[in-house]
Amino acid sequence: MVGEKRFLDTVSNRVVLKTRNGRDSQVWRFDMQYRTLKNKGYSTAWSHSLDMRNSWMYVYGTGSQWHQLFRYNPKTRQLYNQRGKVMDIQNGGTIKNNEGEYVGAADSKPEKQSQQWMI
Repeated sequence: MVGEKRFLDTVSNRVVLKTRNGRDSQVWRFDMQYRTLKNKGYSTAWSHSLDMRNSWMYVYGTGSQWHQLFRYNPKTRQLYNQRGKVMDIQNGGTIKNNEGEYVGAADSKPEKQSQQWMI
């Protein structure tokens, strides 16, 4: 499955797949109060969150707007934003699991391995 050997990381502020390297940019936590996924790599204050407002995913300052609010479905292992888009690997649907592959938003297709994540 995609994600078992790769971690979400950031290059600049764009979210990509990377091999585990111990960088703080690969450390994420779910903030229950704000329903956001915060990234440690930008500050020790955990002030930046995953942002999924269009087809690409970025990390921006936390604003708790619809594009930063998430829920996780443990049955399908999909991560949804408030508009129903899911986190997906942007490689045309093939499971290449390439280093540095961009992560973005897509329509939900629970059978696609590129949309299944371990949290």
